[in-house]
Amino acid sequence: MKKITFYTMETSPYAAKVYYCLIYKQLIFETVYVNPFKMKQQLPFGKQVPVLTIDDKSFANSTDICLWLDEEFPDKPLVPANLKKQVADFDHWISETLIPLSFYSVYPTTRNLTGVYNAWKLGRTVKKTTQGEFSSTVVLLWPLVLRYAPFIKKIYKNIKKRGSISKVREICLDHLEKSLGPFLIKNEHITIVDIFVYSQFALPRKLGLLDSNYFLNRPKIRDWYQKMERLLVENTMPKSQNIV
Repeated sequence: MKKITFYTMETSPYAAKVYYCLIYKQLIFETVYVNPFKMKQQLPFGKQVPVLTIDDKSFANSTDICLWLDEEFPDKPLVPANLKKQVADFDHWISETLIPLSFYSVYPTTRNLTGVYNAWKLGRTVKKTTQGEFSSTVVLLWPLVLRYAPFIKKIYKNIKKRGSISKVREICLDHLEKSLGPFLIKNEHITIVDIFVYSQFALPRKLGLLDSNYFLNRPKIRDWYQKMERLLVENTMPKSQNIV
């Protein structure tokens, strides 16, 4: 049996993509929660989570990791050969729109008190998963950490150019509805695209963030989400071990 180690942060939307691919594949893996201030020292490869190690090989970048998983563990395939272009195009949209939308909802400003609360909630989660390496002061200041982190600040500014969060969400949900058959990209079976989109809706709900159920107002998307939840949570829970 191959040894799989998943280096992650519980709050990372990119890591969530990999986590749910591991879940779907029913793989046994160890989870290492990385301190965001010590990533270079704690990661075996790369500079950002997620990183996945299988035996002595490591990959970074969430999409690359998931494609690698599909090659290494071809049972329950997620990237059909005839859909590679559609998958690549939709993954680009996820990276450029859906994931930035996640950052938009946790970005704290004086006009976005929901973002302040959500950012504080993320700080508490990071503290919990790194087993108390953060003081209570750092948790309280986590909204400022997110607000001035260059990477998050850049993503927020880019997505904000498209309009209010409600407007961007509606455009996003319209796009998803048009793509839905039984599954996304109008496919009859689950693909990696479904895993990626599901992860971005499931993570905020799992973390208990405010305003994380907005997509449930669309019946077609809600039905798809609940179907995915049954596939991923009820039927395919793996045995995993958390280590820090």
